[in-house]
Amino acid sequence: MSVDQLKENPAVKWSWSVRTPSGEEFGVTNVDYVSAMSSWSQLRDETADDVLKGKMSFLENSFGVIGSYSDGYRIQTSAQCPRTRGNEIHWCPRRGEGGPGPNIAKDGDRWDSFPNGQRVCSYCGSLHPDDMLALMSDHGLAAIEPTTKGYKWYIARPFAAVNASLGPIKYYRMHDTPELLEKLKELVEALPKTSGE
Repeated sequence: MSVDQLKENPAVKWSWSVRTPSGEEFGVTNVDYVSAMSSWSQLRDETADDVLKGKMSFLENSFGVIGSYSDGYRIQTSAQCPRTRGNEIHWCPRRGEGGPGPNIAKDGDRWDSFPNGQRVCSYCGSLHPDDMLALMSDHGLAAIEPTTKGYKWYIARPFAAVNASLGPIKYYRMHDTPELLEKLKELVEALPKTSGE
């Protein structure tokens, strides 16, 4: 989902905050894009602080997905899409690694869903293996952005969300299923062979 698409999505909530070196604070939380941008523009246009005006103008093109911390200014912008708690229970394989979140899930982990229907693990944030399989079936290996870490892939743009608060951006291989592994094998075997093989 692009930033332009996010602006039109009523499920997305926008926030911004500014703290100046003198300690003044401004901002709004969890409002629609028009309200967030209107109040942002009002502060930018009315401030007598030329440094703040310049920083806000610079950040405007990436509003919702970027911030700035320099020269004593703290400027944050964010966009968030609500996740719906899923009913499908699983135990995240990453729990044994001491990764993010508590190490004990009393009732198990869940596959939460974003408004676009994609599901993520409530513990590690990984895309659901069936949703990763669907991306691979539709887009082949182009859906995968490899990393130097063998245990995870990033979802390639334009198939990934702009950031993790808006939707899935990664897939942890610990969630692999036999079907996904079979699709991966099929895609790799279909790659053109290089000379000398």
